[in-house]
Amino acid sequence: MLTHDKNVELNIETYGHEDCKPGHYFGPAVREYYLFHYIHSGKGIFQDSNNTYELGEGQGFLIFPKDLTYYRADLENPWSYSWIGISGLNAAEYFRRSGLTRENPIWTAKRDEFLELCLKNMNLVNGMKISAGPRITGYSYLFLSRLIEIAEEMHPAKHMINRQESYLRSAIHYMEQNYHKKITIEEIARHVGLDRNYLGSLFKKHLNVPMREFLANLRINKACGLLKREDIRIADVARSVGYEDQLQFSKVFKKQKGMCPLDYKKSVLENPHI
Repeated sequence: MLTHDKNVELNIETYGHEDCKPGHYFGPAVREYYLFHYIHSGKGIFQDSNNTYELGEGQGFLIFPKDLTYYRADLENPWSYSWIGISGLNAAEYFRRSGLTRENPIWTAKRDEFLELCLKNMNLVNGMKISAGPRITGYSYLFLSRLIEIAEEMHPAKHMINRQESYLRSAIHYMEQNYHKKITIEEIARHVGLDRNYLGSLFKKHLNVPMREFLANLRINKACGLLKREDIRIADVARSVGYEDQLQFSKVFKKQKGMCPLDYKKSVLENPHI
């Protein structure tokens, strides 16, 4: 079934269920979105550009956008599966946290009643009703959250690292969006939802740099781009990257680049290829 409501973060492109006939196949073909199949019973094969997988009850397979794939039901024991097609800004991240990648597109776990209930309820929704869009999206979030939950239960150490990396991406994204403001380390940690000391330890562990220094480097690198423009004064550059105090900006800049902002500006204007 196709959907019509659009959600930028998570958009449901299609969903459905099929009790396949022996030998029923699809492809080779390319999809424009992520397409996940969950196998309720029976068996079949799934092929991507690298491998052929023999799959059965309780397993699933993820088709990535733009990838050429083929799948076929078994001749003697054809599979019954449900599918959900997803696009949006968060789709890739949710599947990554579920342990599904191009190198490992196969979902393998025990049959899960909650997953199957989400898919069943999704397929019972009347697509013509106004409530259909939000309800389908709700079931989709529940389904994806359960995939992630099962993956974390199966591989706790791996997902601890993934979770830490997710915290770092969130913190870095916040810095990139707000470096021009007077943001503090406490504010960044509060946005991520962590204690500032713990978040700081993640920066040192994974990036080998203190969080405060990472933010300063980001601001100075942004300042370097602005200093290449003749029409912007040093004071304006300082404010544009989050420093109200021009002297403090100059101090941090010289520490990072080995010269003051004015000298840097002169050098890049004289030699634009720097």
